[in-house]
Amino acid sequence: MTVRRKKIETMRVSLSENRISFPQVLNSVLDMNYDEGNGKLISLHRIRETDDYFQGYVNTTKQTGIPPKHNPTQNTFEQIQINEGDGEGLGYANVFIYDKQFGVLMYEFNKNGCYLSSLRRYLINLFNENEDELLDISFAPLLRIEAYQRMLNLDIYKSVEVKIANPSVRIQDFLDENDAISSAINTCQLLNSDTVDLKFDIKGRPLEGMPNQIISNLIRRIQRLANNYDERIVEKFTISGYYQDIEEDVTKRDDIDLLLDRYHKTLSVDEPNVLSDPQIREKTTSLFEVYVGCRDDFRILAPIQ
Repeated sequence: MTVRRKKIETMRVSLSENRISFPQVLNSVLDMNYDEGNGKLISLHRIRETDDYFQGYVNTTKQTGIPPKHNPTQNTFEQIQINEGDGEGLGYANVFIYDKQFGVLMYEFNKNGCYLSSLRRYLINLFNENEDELLDISFAPLLRIEAYQRMLNLDIYKSVEVKIANPSVRIQDFLDENDAISSAINTCQLLNSDTVDLKFDIKGRPLEGMPNQIISNLIRRIQRLANNYDERIVEKFTISGYYQDIEEDVTKRDDIDLLLDRYHKTLSVDEPNVLSDPQIREKTTSLFEVYVGCRDDFRILAPIQ
């Protein structure tokens, strides 16, 4: 047995329809299979639901690209016995918990399982199949408390810097809005450019800054782009500004990295070298313990976003 630490992605969930709750969406697609079209079959399952939270897991069956078994002593390879006709494949699971009061999702990251971007497509596509009004879902990462406090302390925003990789990938649903980010991405797609480097900067005295509302909207847009696609599209995202240091009675500059300053937590589980199941029970127990210890943080962080 080896103790494995698994990354937890902590996200604020937003829905385009206020009349619908996230647990309603989850319950509407329970146990339904969704073919991603890349050799992965996804399904969502409920473990427990209370007035405070929804616990579940996402099952992923990898049906293509399955590697052979290798004997290093004899240096031989052997095909893993998979019943393709019955839809068998390698099995992975991402456990999660959703806090109903604060609208926060804690989701186990598993590079072989279901990414949050795939979960978003699963929920949207299956839910919208039987609805007249189309629903959209956004996942925005929480920042560390210290980073949020620094953001709140900024009185004046002076610059925003963004680097977007692979702008040629299909991100059409992000480009519906007519703004500077969308225009830049569209232009780079036309030029077949590998990256988009944007910097909005105001020179001059600290008192001259950017409108707070525009900065807030820009942050939400970039966060949506960063978390709604499998590819690590956003490589850099920083904001800079000035705040008033009350103790020293001077104006100071601060730089905040919205990628590195995320709220980071991990769960731990004893994992054998060869698994006979995806350890859903063990991971769910560990995640719940972490979640209970995070609720005081959510009380501070969730209302800010």
